[in-house]
Amino acid sequence: MIFGIGKPKIQMPNNAGRPQEWTTTNPTTPPRTRPKSVAEMCALISEFERQERYADAVALLKMNASPGVKVWLRSVIDANIAWRVDTNVDWEPCQFEESRGALWENLRKIYLWCDFPGIPSPLANVPEQKLYRKWGDFLSEHSAGEASILLMACAKRLPFHPDIAMEAFPELLGPVDQSELQRQNARRLAEREVGRLLAEKTRLENLTESEVAATQILKNKHAAMERMNELLAAAHRRLNELS
Repeated sequence: MIFGIGKPKIQMPNNAGRPQEWTTTNPTTPPRTRPKSVAEMCALISEFERQERYADAVALLKMNASPGVKVWLRSVIDANIAWRVDTNVDWEPCQFEESRGALWENLRKIYLWCDFPGIPSPLANVPEQKLYRKWGDFLSEHSAGEASILLMACAKRLPFHPDIAMEAFPELLGPVDQSELQRQNARRLAEREVGRLLAEKTRLENLTESEVAATQILKNKHAAMERMNELLAAAHRRLNELS
């Protein structure tokens, strides 16, 4: 539960009114499915915050966690991340219905417009005019409500209090330990290998001698089991090394 945070005023960009996506009914519980758009999720979180239902706000944000969502949140909250673009840009909201919800996939592209740690932007050294043309094109791929999320982000603002994001993802501002990530990935692979070998061992144990003969692959069940035990021992040793 979060205590002591108030609701900041949501400032919309000068060239947009309050998009319909920012209008929400009075929710009683967090939705069990992903909202249709990021703007809809933000409206729900903002409404929970207004009602001081911080646990629901945090739960909804966590429920919709993704690498793109975390890139967006960190790009706003992390004071060390500078954006290369601002709200002074020409753009027009997309009117196609399919554009609603496009930001779910496009949040991961935010690194293009800022100095995001560990992800160099291919637009880092392009001329400013070209950069802003591409920025305007990117905004124009989205509905008014979704583009407003991006315009707030480049101004280092969220539609809800940053403490909600930090409560949902305490690791958000932590340094990325590449060696630890590699260890975790290697351990997951090792766990899968152990599981695969255990399943194969069980299958071998359940084979009758006649089934072994029928396969014409295993010449001797006992020898096959010994070999399987050797492989399992090696896999367990690897798993213990990564613990």
